[in-house]
Amino acid sequence: MLSDAALQVPRENETTPLSYLKSRKRSRKFEARDSPLPSNKSRRSAATPAHDEGSPGAPFLDGMSPNRHKKFVGLILTVWNDISTHRNGALFNNPVSDRDAPGYSSLIKTPQDLKTIRQKVRDGVITNAKEFERDILLMFANSIMFNEEGTDMSNMAQEMRAEAEKLVRSFIQTEKRVVRSSN
Repeated sequence: MLSDAALQVPRENETTPLSYLKSRKRSRKFEARDSPLPSNKSRRSAATPAHDEGSPGAPFLDGMSPNRHKKFVGLILTVWNDISTHRNGALFNNPVSDRDAPGYSSLIKTPQDLKTIRQKVRDGVITNAKEFERDILLMFANSIMFNEEGTDMSNMAQEMRAEAEKLVRSFIQTEKRVVRSSN
């Protein structure tokens, strides 16, 4: 049963919770629109990360909307999946440890693997196909540099790199055609 206080009609100068929320929404819109400060995008420097990892609604450095980012992630992860399911893909799925390859961390200064690349795509660190291509090629360059030429690992890395390059180049060409046709 409701108390008498809950049934009372608010006086003219009192605000109800609903009217308070409506006024807060209006004032928030006003403050954002009429703020003398520049928007976040213009204040952010090129050296600042695109967003804090783990903050799903954060703006991206290149101005990509969350919806566009979601589409990009879906498309580029299709390419990622094709690369990771290559017959040698399992060799590149996880980071290389010094236990598995002694001396790896002293020779390879920027390690890269498929799992890390996938996470970077999902987190918005990789926001275009060129960045994706750069990280994929870095992963193979690390393997080729660490493993002696002519070894099985080096040969498998070179074979997989050639296939991955074809897939990524095809994706980039398709992306360019789609952008041109939409303009």
